[in-house]
Amino acid sequence: MTDTVGSTEFPEVGPLRGVTAVIGPTLNAIFAPTKAFEALAQRPVLACWPIIWVTALMMVLGVVNFEITRQIWRVATIEAMAQRGQNINAEQIRTMLEMMDRWAPVSVFALNLSIILTVGVFAVFIWMGTSIMGGSTQFSLSFVVASIAAVIHPLLTTAFVTLVWCLDPPQIRRVADFMQSTPTLGLGLLFSRELHPSLAQVVLRVDVFNVWWMALVVIGGERLLSLKRGSAMMLSIALWGLSMVLIGFWTSFNF
Repeated sequence: MTDTVGSTEFPEVGPLRGVTAVIGPTLNAIFAPTKAFEALAQRPVLACWPIIWVTALMMVLGVVNFEITRQIWRVATIEAMAQRGQNINAEQIRTMLEMMDRWAPVSVFALNLSIILTVGVFAVFIWMGTSIMGGSTQFSLSFVVASIAAVIHPLLTTAFVTLVWCLDPPQIRRVADFMQSTPTLGLGLLFSRELHPSLAQVVLRVDVFNVWWMALVVIGGERLLSLKRGSAMMLSIALWGLSMVLIGFWTSFNF
C-alpha cells in the first residue's frame, strides 16, 4: 500500500511518536535524508522539530563563539569607520565599544534566532521555484525541504568551525584575519585567502557542507516536490546563488 504526495509515491511508514518524532527527522536529515523526507511526507508538521533543534544548537554555538564574534564586531566597526574617514578620538571609540559589548549578547541571540526567519524565506523561494517548474504547490512540503536542509547548513558548518576554533582560537586584529582563520573543507583549502572579500565568500562556501545541502534540496525536490532531476538541480543551484547574494549583502553591510 502506498501514500501519494503530489505525483510521488512513498511506501507507507508508521506514524512517528514520542522521541522518534522529536529527534528522528533531525538525525535522519544527517544520516538518512531520503528516509527523513519519506517520514515527513506523511506528517509535514514534524518539520518544525529540526528547526527547533537547529535554533537551540545554534544558540549554544553562539555562546561558545561569543568572544570571537565580539572581536570581529569590534574590529569591523573600527575598520569601517576608518574607511569612511570618520575622525573620532580615543574616548569616543572606547564609549562606542563599551556600548557594543553591552549589547553583544543580545545581538548574538538575535542573530542565531534569525535562522527561523531564514528557513522561512528559503521555504518561500523553494515553493515559488517549484510552482514555476510545475512541481507541488503545497507550501508545507517546501517547508519540509527547507527545514531538512537547515540541519546541514548552517548547523553542521557552524559546529565544524566552532570545533576548529576551540582547538586553535584565532586572533582577530582585522577583518581579513576572520576570512583567513575560517576553516573549510572545500575550495578554500586550494586558494589563498588574500582574495577580494566577495570572491573569498564564494570560495569558502564551495565545500562539503554546501554540496551536501544542495544534494538535499535535489533529493527533496525529486522525492517530495514532484520535480524532475534537472529541475531539482536548477532549483538547488538557484538557491545556492541566492544564498551567496544574501551573504554578500550581509558581509558588505556589516564589514
